[in-house]
Amino acid sequence: PVSVTLPEDYQGKADSFIDDILSATVDIDNNLQKIIAAPCTILHAVAHKAISHTNLERDDLISDEKNKAEGAPEEIKICLGLQINSRSLTASLPVHKYKVWDAQIASVIRSKSVSGKDLESILGRLENVAIIIPMLGHFLNNIRSLQIKGSASSHNQKVTSIVNHELQLARSFLNRAQAGVSMNTIVFREPNQIYVGDASEHGLGGFSVNTGRAWRWLIPNNLRGRAHINLLEFLVQLVSIWIDVLAGDIKEEDCLLAMGDNTTAAGWCKRSNFREDSEGSTDWVVKQAVARQLATLVLEAKAVLYTQWFKGADNVVTDSLSRDLFFLSPSAHQTFLQKTVLRQLPLNFQIHQIPDEISSFLISMLQQLPVKTQRSKPQKASELAHLKLGNRFSTALTSQDPYIWMDSTLSRKISLCLPSLTQYESVPSLQDVTSTWWKAQSTPPSHMWHRPSGQTTGETRDWTQTVKCASCSTSSGEHIRT
Repeated sequence: PVSVTLPEDYQGKADSFIDDILSATVDIDNNLQKIIAAPCTILHAVAHKAISHTNLERDDLISDEKNKAEGAPEEIKICLGLQINSRSLTASLPVHKYKVWDAQIASVIRSKSVSGKDLESILGRLENVAIIIPMLGHFLNNIRSLQIKGSASSHNQKVTSIVNHELQLARSFLNRAQAGVSMNTIVFREPNQIYVGDASEHGLGGFSVNTGRAWRWLIPNNLRGRAHINLLEFLVQLVSIWIDVLAGDIKEEDCLLAMGDNTTAAGWCKRSNFREDSEGSTDWVVKQAVARQLATLVLEAKAVLYTQWFKGADNVVTDSLSRDLFFLSPSAHQTFLQKTVLRQLPLNFQIHQIPDEISSFLISMLQQLPVKTQRSKPQKASELAHLKLGNRFSTALTSQDPYIWMDSTLSRKISLCLPSLTQYESVPSLQDVTSTWWKAQSTPPSHMWHRPSGQTTGETRDWTQTVKCASCSTSSGEHIRT
């Protein structure tokens, strides 16, 4: 289902988009005759030549030839450069555009060199396709980098192997866009697959709200201190979705929601073309590889991906999954969480080992990164573990000796004390956590989905969000409209 309340209008509606008028209606009663006559009638009424000495001569606002060619009511219509099929509920790239755009990219691939102007044209066209295939944006980063370089030079730029690869992928995306994309993957939807995850410098963890399948992964000793925490958080979102793809739990047109407490990782799920100041060349390459793997999974599943940030203090379960795997076996860890934060666990919660395919990918990504001492941090148990186990095992939980954490005797002692643990009542429930999405996303700004034209009474729907923007000073900021 969609996540916005659409106004019911059985008589149809016509709206203007720049110099085009699009009319739509349900084919009942005499609605068809209405939408045929309404646009021209309104234009004539607005632009008629009044008899007056101040009258200015002007051309007729209605293009007669274009109106005859494109104005007839049809179930399949081109609007703003995209072909809308109201019977199959798909949006696609018109065939004539597909042929021209594909030929342009093929020509660049053959010539092995390209001007900045041509790349700008290609990017503009691909961004148009990204309206119906948002994940396409993850595969344009190197084309965009070459375009920026080419725009500053009067000479053609050499098409590198990586740009050549992206152009080949772009052709496949054009083919997919021409075949048609379901409107269910474009409109605002209610998520039906929700994932929560977190990362620490030493481990990753997450779970699916729908299936209850949880996972955790301990970063090998020789691979710690390599990745920035933002990249580790990004990997968490990838792993959670990848696990469900391999398990066959993600179906066509599913709406996925990845939740976490890292805003950067949430942004990367949508766009990975911006480069942080602290990112080295290797970090940049690895981030792109992770983004493309995520995009490939979502695209092949024919699903749609949303993201949502929420407070780290509320992310209790996955914080424990990413930190407490040093001294808790999977079964003990599961019992520990059920005894302490049951209200934040999904039904059928169970910790599983991640598939070897995913583990190999994670290792291969981290192996490419150099060790950076500033990223190396001592092991630290979760706040939940300190709160519930601290009095009995404070020495172990605060120890910097990795061998103490792996001690089997310690693990057995902790397992024996688990039955006596009590629930942590102040932790927000799972429903509280997932409702964060509803508060932030379920009512998007109305201008993104509802056209106010035709409204004759009342105020325009005011669904813009109020956020608190802190100023550069130490003041608390003020609430503004966005």
